[in-house]
Amino acid sequence: MMTSPIQTDFQRAADAAAAADQAAAVAHAALFDFARELGDATAPVRKGDSPLGLRVRFVRRTPPHFDAPAGVHVEEAPKERPVGFASVVLEARDLYFAIESIPGVAVAAVTNVPAMDAYAASICGVHVADDGKPHLLVATAEGAVVVPAVHSARLLLDAFVASVGDVFLTRARFNPLPQAALPA
Repeated sequence: MMTSPIQTDFQRAADAAAAADQAAAVAHAALFDFARELGDATAPVRKGDSPLGLRVRFVRRTPPHFDAPAGVHVEEAPKERPVGFASVVLEARDLYFAIESIPGVAVAAVTNVPAMDAYAASICGVHVADDGKPHLLVATAEGAVVVPAVHSARLLLDAFVASVGDVFLTRARFNPLPQAALPA
């Protein structure tokens, strides 16, 4: 029995849809692992009375059916986000660095921390490496995909906290205080 062109096209589209769903599932699993590692890494500095307010969120649409690992808040994404959306957000008060997966479009990062803009713009993926740990990937100017210097949850946390500290020092100077009152 011969297959019609529509049957062939339908099967090709169905196979592609299954592959896209699998790619999204892999990206979401890696993002969830990355959130877990960020939660673990923030444990020593996450204190209820800290003015920094450091926290990690895993946001997903369709509703997350995950138990939140220590130090990670799991939330449902707003309805405006496409089905299959997932994000890991590292926050300190009003500052953030988010790694987002929009299936079929991209894995990308966004931030409102000026010192991290260029780094965020270069993020193009996340995967679990041979060491069993999630790592961020960046696109080079030549189009290659590589593991950057800042690729693990711990290194991202270190870079984020240092950059956030610089932002808050700048904010502390908006209304200059006597030199002795400024933090070092």
